[in-house]
Amino acid sequence: MIEVMLVMVLLAFLTVAFASRLFSPNTENLKPLVRHLKVLSRELHSKAQLEKATYRIVLSAGYTPTELASLTSGPKNKSEKALAKIKEQAKPNALHAYWVEKAEEDSLQFIPDKKIMKKAKVLPKYLSFKDFLPEKDSTEDDLYPYTYLYYYPNGLSNSKLIHIGIGEDAVWSLYLHHLTGQLDVFGKEVPLEEVQEKQER
Repeated sequence: MIEVMLVMVLLAFLTVAFASRLFSPNTENLKPLVRHLKVLSRELHSKAQLEKATYRIVLSAGYTPTELASLTSGPKNKSEKALAKIKEQAKPNALHAYWVEKAEEDSLQFIPDKKIMKKAKVLPKYLSFKDFLPEKDSTEDDLYPYTYLYYYPNGLSNSKLIHIGIGEDAVWSLYLHHLTGQLDVFGKEVPLEEVQEKQER
């Protein structure tokens, strides 16, 4: 009888442990996303220089490519009213996603590059882009529900810090270095000032 009870307890323990590992939004679930973004960043950094073209990764916290293109079209310097409308229409509970765009030749217009990514990659529900922090001394609003990682023909990028949330608690940080086009990964939430200090040393 005791042996049967011990076996049942052991089975129950293993079942709980397996279910927890399978369904909990732990860091193991985040690694494939981070790995893909790092590889993608290196690829675009190289392609931009080889093709003399400008690429960007669009990170969107709630918009589809079509919706975002519609909202951001028009004058570059939008009025406060127009910017407020963009924020109001954000969908905080929507699935977050990212995709690649390429600047059309002799134009500032960007279109999705489906040769590199056939469609937007949607994050699992337990992962989210928590915020996008601007480069140093920038006036860019870090509360936008979207941001861009640029890769220019001269090999430069735009500095950007991205915080990715895992469930309700844990946060990882990705920092795009403007000189190398490399994404540095931090397994915790790192403030912008701390990252910039490390890069300046």
